Amino acid sequence: MKRKAQFVGRTHFREGNRTYTSMEYSYKGHTYFVEDHGWHSASDEALWMQHKREQDRIDKLIELKDKEPVELVDTNNDPVTDCLDKLFDYWNGNEQAFD
Repeated sequence: MKRKAQFVGRTHFREGNRTYTSMEYSYKGHTYFVEDHGWHSASDEALWMQHKREQDRIDKLIELKDKEPVELVDTNNDPVTDCLDKLFDYWNGNEQAFD
């Protein structure tokens, strides 16, 4: 499946005597940035790898957002809570709590 991000804009910035380019993209309603360091550093992550990492992150974020919310436990019908209530009633002088 081919992914399609829309180019938003670019910013050039200097760090010492080097100039870098930061590019902004929009993907599925989210914004992300990739940086082009040009030939200055061969150890930097390639642009396509930055795109892939950011788009994977956005896909996971959307997937988590779309998941069904976890159903909370109903403590009104919880046998442990009922037992503890009866125990506390017994300790408070209600000797018929366990009848």
